[in-house]
Amino acid sequence: MLSDSKLPPFCYSLKETGQLLGGLCRASIYNAVKRGDLELIKIGGRSVITAHSIHALLNRGKKKKERMPSVAPLYMNFSDVHRLKAAIDQNNQGEPK
Repeated sequence: MLSDSKLPPFCYSLKETGQLLGGLCRASIYNAVKRGDLELIKIGGRSVITAHSIHALLNRGKKKKERMPSVAPLYMNFSDVHRLKAAIDQNNQGEPK
């Protein structure tokens, strides 16, 4: 039998996982499992999330992400399209084709 010492948990319930990850609901936790972001294991009839997968997910967010270049909005009127095309053409004038 384990002593009463404070061992760090190796897994968390779905509710605890949601609380650790900023209040995510059960559906969001299951979606993260489906994407492979979190690891779900069954203990008896209970579904739990491994602490390792939670830490890995949180540490992945700490890595410096490369910024995506800004892109045009998905909706533009006709004059916006022409202004955007003119700006692109102006930027590409000095580049070889």
